[in-house]
Amino acid sequence: MHLDLALISANAFSALAVTLMLLVLRSLRSIDKRVAHVESDLYINPKNPTSMPLTKQVKDLRDKTHNMKEEMVKINKNIEGLNSTIEKINNTVTAFCK
Repeated sequence: MHLDLALISANAFSALAVTLMLLVLRSLRSIDKRVAHVESDLYINPKNPTSMPLTKQVKDLRDKTHNMKEEMVKINKNIEGLNSTIEKINNTVTAFCK
């Protein structure tokens, strides 16, 4: 009687363990599919693992725009300097013509 109860309990626990393992395996497969989908979205050509990731392209583009902004600031400063020089020349010419 006790042996039968022990075998039934062992079988029930084994079935529960197998069920839990199958649920974990199923959820891991689902997560793996999602990760693969995200990874394929990160590359322009997912079949070519050496292709440039989109995240790197975005970073490069951000760096280029940052550099362009710095260059624009330098150009604006040069333009301001040229405008002041032109104004000085205009004042000199106006004073000379009087």
